[in-house]
Amino acid sequence: MKIRKGYIEITNKIIEKLIFHHNRTGVGPQKLLRGKRGNLPLGLSSGVIYNWINNKSKTAKREHLDFVLKEWKALKDNPNTVDRNKNYKEGLETISHNHLMRLKNIKELTGILPSKLFDHFENSPKYLTPNIISNWIHIDGYKARKEDVDWVLEHCDILLKEALENSNKEN
Repeated sequence: MKIRKGYIEITNKIIEKLIFHHNRTGVGPQKLLRGKRGNLPLGLSSGVIYNWINNKSKTAKREHLDFVLKEWKALKDNPNTVDRNKNYKEGLETISHNHLMRLKNIKELTGILPSKLFDHFENSPKYLTPNIISNWIHIDGYKARKEDVDWVLEHCDILLKEALENSNKEN
């Protein structure tokens, strides 16, 4: 891929770095840019950052990426998110290809993932968040706890079954 002058390719490593700072600080793209309108590089918005994180942009203006990383690096750790993320990393393994394809299909075809699960069920595994599920789906090679993936797939099945039953009742 040919990259224009002043741009940089958004690699999985860059995405992981952005997500790391987001998780480390507990500050998302919108909050990161809040109050900085006069100092922002032209064209930079929270939507641009979300597109990088969600792997929807293949390149970024180097000036934009440098600004965002500098701002995030300057922020202090949020002790609550640091503890959660440190504990979440215990027992991680690669998500099987079949499970990953199933998660991606559920997201694309139903829109259940990642956040709707948490709207319907209160018994989610400790430390599991919609952001983590989104990372499984969007970042190649992202690892997870097997029991968390099993919980997500099982509860997606429950929601899909309920939706089908409700649909059949209406017909």
